[in-house]
Amino acid sequence: MSQSSDAGGNNLTTSDSRMTGGSKKACCECGIDVSGRKRMKDSQGRYWCYECGTADQMRKGKGSNGSLCPDCSQMFPPVKLMKHENQYVCPDCYEMRIVRERERAGSFFGRLGAALKGGGGTDEGSVAEAARQKKLFIALAVMVVATIIYYKFFNGPPVE
Repeated sequence: MSQSSDAGGNNLTTSDSRMTGGSKKACCECGIDVSGRKRMKDSQGRYWCYECGTADQMRKGKGSNGSLCPDCSQMFPPVKLMKHENQYVCPDCYEMRIVRERERAGSFFGRLGAALKGGGGTDEGSVAEAARQKKLFIALAVMVVATIIYYKFFNGPPVE
């Protein structure tokens, strides 16, 4: 669920069909049934279909065009922006930020550092990959220590 506010003070909340409670919900603007569709709900409890809610946010948003992406300086409807590192950016800039993160973590030491920190990305795939790399690094370290102990204590003089 995502939330953004418009200039009128209404907070519009976006949801989809997984969150329906079974009751009939109608768009306050066009009257279409939104109970099984992606929809918005404002602070007054009114439902909006996604299209009418987006259009309303564009009308009432910052200026007359919506919200500004800090990376590309283009205007977008607030519901189109995606959160990345405490900033809301457009989908294209979000993807570019993810690509840059992956390039930075592309070297062995970058991946190792990300795995040791327990992170390394913002999507589930990169988090799972970092967790897997962390486990592999720990297993490797245990094997090295076990090998040292074995050769130090159990590799006595050869038997004749």
